[in-house]
Amino acid sequence: MNGFIALELLSILFFSSLLVFVLSKKRDRQTVTFSFLLGSVAIWQLGNVLLLFSRTAEDAIIRSKIVYLGVILISLGFYHVALRIAQVTLPRFALTIVYGLGLVFAVLFLTTDYFLNGINHYAWGYWTKAGPLHPLYVLFYSCLFVIGLSLLFRQARVAQTKWQQHVVKRVFWALLLGAIGSVDYLPTYGVNVYPFGFIPAFAAAVILAYLIVFRGLMAIEVVNWRHYYLSSQVLNFLLPYQRYVTQAVGAIHVNPGEEVLSVGCGAAAFSSLIQKNGGNYAEIEHSETVAKTISENTFREKELLSFSSFLEMLQFASQTFDKILCVDWLHLLPLPERSLALLEYRRILKPRGLITIIVPIEGSNPLKLYSIHFLELTRKSNFFAACLNIIKQFSALASFLYYSLVIMRRQEVLGLVDFLNGNQLLVLLRQNGFDPIAIRRTCEEQVIICVGQIKEISPAASASKTSCNPQAISALKACLGESNVHTEPISLRQYQYSTSADARAIDAVLVPHSVEQLQQTVRLANKYRLQLYPISTGHNWGYGTASPVRDHGVVVDLSRMNRILEVNSELAYVVVEPGVTQGQLSTFLEENDIPLWIDSTGAGPNCSLIGNALERGFGLGRYSDHFLSMCGMEVIIPNGEVVRTGFGSYEKAKATNVYKWGVGPALDGLFTQSNFGIVTKIGLWLAPKPEYVELAWFQCFEEDRIGELIEALRELVIRNVVDSAIKVSHRNTAIAMLQQYPWDETSGLTPLPESLSQNIAKRRKIAAWNGVIPLYGSKIQVQTTKIMVRRILKNKVDKLIFTSDKMIRYLDQFRYPLGILLNINVPEVITLMRLAYGMAKGNPNEHALRMPYWRNTGVLLPSLDLDPGRDQCGLIWFAPIIPMTKSNVDEFLSIVRPIYQYYRFEACVGFTTVTTRAVDCTLPILFDQFNPDEVKRAHECYAELLNQCVQHGYVPYRLHPEGMDRMTQPDNSYWSLVETFKNSIDPQGIISPGRYCRN
Repeated sequence: MNGFIALELLSILFFSSLLVFVLSKKRDRQTVTFSFLLGSVAIWQLGNVLLLFSRTAEDAIIRSKIVYLGVILISLGFYHVALRIAQVTLPRFALTIVYGLGLVFAVLFLTTDYFLNGINHYAWGYWTKAGPLHPLYVLFYSCLFVIGLSLLFRQARVAQTKWQQHVVKRVFWALLLGAIGSVDYLPTYGVNVYPFGFIPAFAAAVILAYLIVFRGLMAIEVVNWRHYYLSSQVLNFLLPYQRYVTQAVGAIHVNPGEEVLSVGCGAAAFSSLIQKNGGNYAEIEHSETVAKTISENTFREKELLSFSSFLEMLQFASQTFDKILCVDWLHLLPLPERSLALLEYRRILKPRGLITIIVPIEGSNPLKLYSIHFLELTRKSNFFAACLNIIKQFSALASFLYYSLVIMRRQEVLGLVDFLNGNQLLVLLRQNGFDPIAIRRTCEEQVIICVGQIKEISPAASASKTSCNPQAISALKACLGESNVHTEPISLRQYQYSTSADARAIDAVLVPHSVEQLQQTVRLANKYRLQLYPISTGHNWGYGTASPVRDHGVVVDLSRMNRILEVNSELAYVVVEPGVTQGQLSTFLEENDIPLWIDSTGAGPNCSLIGNALERGFGLGRYSDHFLSMCGMEVIIPNGEVVRTGFGSYEKAKATNVYKWGVGPALDGLFTQSNFGIVTKIGLWLAPKPEYVELAWFQCFEEDRIGELIEALRELVIRNVVDSAIKVSHRNTAIAMLQQYPWDETSGLTPLPESLSQNIAKRRKIAAWNGVIPLYGSKIQVQTTKIMVRRILKNKVDKLIFTSDKMIRYLDQFRYPLGILLNINVPEVITLMRLAYGMAKGNPNEHALRMPYWRNTGVLLPSLDLDPGRDQCGLIWFAPIIPMTKSNVDEFLSIVRPIYQYYRFEACVGFTTVTTRAVDCTLPILFDQFNPDEVKRAHECYAELLNQCVQHGYVPYRLHPEGMDRMTQPDNSYWSLVETFKNSIDPQGIISPGRYCRN
């Protein structure tokens, strides 16, 4: 017997064992069909072995019938399994026809010579010989395989969850690998090749077995949960607990006489340590309850423990305990019930009581834990004593490690264990009345320990009454309607949300719907001396949000004035009201098939077009300077009159929205970054849809080469090689857009250590500097531009690639093999490319809004509907303008980086070309609003940045309200003139007092 035959016998044994295992665990249509396929392969391989052992041609002919009986059954089983996995239901008659054809082929193979005609004799043995109709069966066989694989491929693309896609993809590749077993047809047609088809078939079976055991294929139950928890119970006295029990008790500093409750798996291990410190100890051990509940349920019920039984265990009187230890337990609760558990813990804790939560991190490795334990035992005693200790627990250890491995690999599909990361723990504590005071990883980065303290809740203060004149409120309600004048605190609160943590007192909110209502509102403000603070949509993130500059203002919310008044596709402009958002206009143009693109910003789809333009904001496209793109404004000045700028002052002027300057003094700039009036309408130039778009992505791996890179980018814009804005960001910026601050990895310390920043960047393939350049035009123009970009950026960047819409689709089709070959997260890369490509084409998205959530410990980063103000994110923007020279860029960074380091924030530097000679540095201060110390340091950091940068000549183009008083000094002739204008046009100071003016 040669080695190949021995391997094939082992393969037969494996297929047979897998068949028995599957049927013993679960019997339904899917598993029975799958077992049918396994049995068919076993018959085929058994026939091969018998055929190769034949001594005569007559014996070989008889045994070849067994081979082809298995082959025919394989083709039917393969097709049927593919139908089941792909969730395709055929009419019964169709499946009957397929099986009927298989039966016909089987009968003909067994009784005639049309398909098998004689025997081939090779040096390695006898083999079948094809008859005249054999190709007809090969065609039938091939059709079933191709159809089955195509169904699986389609299902892998349309599966509802990523996990289902993941599993179906692997089934597809496994069956495709198994189909390579068809090479056994070669010797049937006279090719002298040993029939090694059993090898790919065996490899396919190994993959499928892996998917069954570790990935939940066909929802076959593998884990014996009772045994798992009993094993873990025994092992509670080994490493995972003994290693960090002492650390946990030390973290809460048990004092003599304190009442301590321990809740969770292995709680008893804490008893001696707590009592040794003089504390009184109570415990609740859940493992047996969990094991019993799980053993009585199936995977699909996704229930670890009856929550009512858990609450029954906590029937202590309120304010009983000084401290609570929650050990390896919280992550086992279903998601909605974690908050209920923490609220119950809060109830039984005394005021200012502490809770310590210990959970394993996702992907924690039991093998690593126990290897560490073994080394520790070796150091404390000796090698043989350590081996003896492990051997004593071998049975429990083996089962525990096996089940742990299964759980870790299957938890996503089964939903049984939802691990908590550090950010989730912090948010969970804050949302349920605790202030996190410490967090760290321990046990070789395998375990998170988090300590929280009960938050003191002060008695609710009575809502302060509005300071507005009641007559003024009555007059405003008569003008705007009762429903459009808000003075109740709950309605005012949403306008006080600010990413600066400095909410102002607001007296009222007015919501006009028309220019006429707004005019009357301004006149009433003059009459009653109200301070109006107009906002468009209130999404001025990092620059005050919707909150007024001064206390006791009346917010005028213009979001209901949201009409698109005119779209001129021939001259490529629109006329819009203040409430029209980026997303609204982009959708309108797309739905009406108008070949125009907006120039979108990173502020999100709900950001107002007028609001950003009046702040002189910018985007990425050809019309990136939004103030220059404005043409024709309608403004209500403080006396209630309507003024139209440019040619708009002439009723029949036809060039109002195509020629900016009009005749005489140009007034448009007076109404940007000012408080001289309320803009109610603007004309806005849009970009005609180009023939072709590509994005140039570049990376520079060295920190100190940014000055040279900026000078190279200057050459691109000043020579008009590129007619769009160019953006380049530091790795800290990219990281902050992809995840939240890793509090557990830094043990709560700030700022992010340089080594950790580099590790995260390496893991995510982020360079020190990362940039993007949109390229627009005809295909020939873009190709020419690419040549120039390559030449100018040569030796200035380490990586330069160009992507088009077609290339992104190509990457998407081959994301799986590319991910393996390139070792990158291809789906994430594709998502980022699509978002950037969409922005370049005028489709706004929320990706940049992820950054304000970087240090937020009160809210987890949402996947949709991001609102940094509502979610109390900490963000203050600092945005100076820097000449595009190496010396200026290097000097600027040498100023700001030490300031960020001193105040313990990350310098998330980003440069954007705003002219052909200057860049804006969008530099956020990202902080945790829930941490008073961080709030204080953030404002101090902004003040120091403003002071130092202005002293060195790097003045911001746009100000946070905190900087307006600092920058508008009366001893400056420019700001004295501004104040003179303000006093002349608005003598009572009714519009936005303090905004870019000291009045």
